[in-house]
Amino acid sequence: MGNSILLWKDNRLNPSPSDIFPHLFSFAKKQKCSLKFFMESDDSRNFTLPLSVQASEELATLQVFLQRIGDEQAWDTWTYKWNSLNFSSKKAYKLLQGTQDSSPLFRWMWIAGNLCKHKFFFCLLLKDRLNTRNLLRRKNKYLEDYYCPICSSGLEETCMHLFFECTFSQDCRTYLGIFWNLNKFWKYHFQRNRHNGLLDHLDHKKQTDL
Repeated sequence: MGNSILLWKDNRLNPSPSDIFPHLFSFAKKQKCSLKFFMESDDSRNFTLPLSVQASEELATLQVFLQRIGDEQAWDTWTYKWNSLNFSSKKAYKLLQGTQDSSPLFRWMWIAGNLCKHKFFFCLLLKDRLNTRNLLRRKNKYLEDYYCPICSSGLEETCMHLFFECTFSQDCRTYLGIFWNLNKFWKYHFQRNRHNGLLDHLDHKKQTDL
């Protein structure tokens, strides 16, 4: 019992015994000893004698605590964070991936009564996966320039520019009688959804490193 547990630096205890008994820890000969090694060894092997008054008091408190552990006579058991002894790659992946609230635009998109190909196209738009020149640049595809070929604004052809900021798309919406209030809500969710993918994460990391 206790062969796989460090006495002084056990991460499961907060604070660790080395922080609870700092005076006693300063006299320890083997600061990375296991719990089993400490309980089977005498004081002369565990500590540099003689101990100070504060260290002696801390040793008495520690011995009472270890005595309660020794009376249990139980083997060490390790459990995963999902409270199970069995490993699950699915649960481990979900734990490493974490959770994130999805944008309400996705729910609005899938419950809409549109054709599936329209929903799929809009999903690519939300995730910034349409084959714009900006996406080709992030995939390291060489082009002579990455500006929008429709308007003469000299701006890069991104999904945001192509559908919301380009003068040609604005004229098309005006002709069709579609008037959008392009406020911070849309810009926030487009930028938020974009960085959910691996490609954009690597692109963001590359810009940060530069």
